[in-house]
Amino acid sequence: MDLFNKRRIPSAVEELTVLTARQIAGIMFLNYRTGKRWYDRSVQQIDDMIIRDDADPGQESFYPRIECYTISYIESKKLKISRRPEAWSKLHKMFKAAAAAKHTPAIHRRIFRYRIEDEVHLPEGLLPVGAILFNDPGIKQRYPHLSEDALWLLGAEGFELFRNI
Repeated sequence: MDLFNKRRIPSAVEELTVLTARQIAGIMFLNYRTGKRWYDRSVQQIDDMIIRDDADPGQESFYPRIECYTISYIESKKLKISRRPEAWSKLHKMFKAAAAAKHTPAIHRRIFRYRIEDEVHLPEGLLPVGAILFNDPGIKQRYPHLSEDALWLLGAEGFELFRNI
């Protein structure tokens, strides 16, 4: 799969996957000019995508996009690097829309795959992460159990934050 082929337009999820990988690679080389440039450009593009994103949980690519956005924001938060406030509030709005959705389409997980069989439904795994990130009791009320996704991304600190919401 050639994501950089000019004749082929990648989907939003493919583009986000590449940008998230570029951000993480930039983090590994953040003390170097090239790594800082990779990080800054990918974060700027991801924030632009969040702002332009349609917060419709009925779309098949909605949850995989939130998954990439979430990883991107958690990595920035761990490094104490601020992001655009309008992208942060839009991401919170997307999590609220996901929590309020009655039905979710069949979703193929892109990143959080810790088990092959008996896989946890993506919203059940991802939405507790949103409850922790935004300290949102409404999301926690809808998804009251801490998920393995939250433990994987936020560790023991995330567990404590989830209990205190």
